[in-house]
Amino acid sequence: MKIGRIFVALLSGLATGVIYGILYAPGKGSETRKRISESSKKLAVDGVDAVKELGQKITHFSHLGNGHNGHEKNE
Repeated sequence: MKIGRIFVALLSGLATGVIYGILYAPGKGSETRKRISESSKKLAVDGVDAVKELGQKITHFSHLGNGHNGHEKNE
């Protein structure tokens, strides 16, 4: 599934960028660890939300493709 691969690549790139930015920013170790923890939690929540939204869209489009668009045909 091409969309799934793109989504995983996007999340991986985002996570890598966040971690890289935090690790190379000046600051105390305790502050850096706290920022990494907070960023990780936010990334996890955002990732779960994005996966749920993607699942809903896939379900919606699969129903449209199968002729189940919520409207009955009048013959």
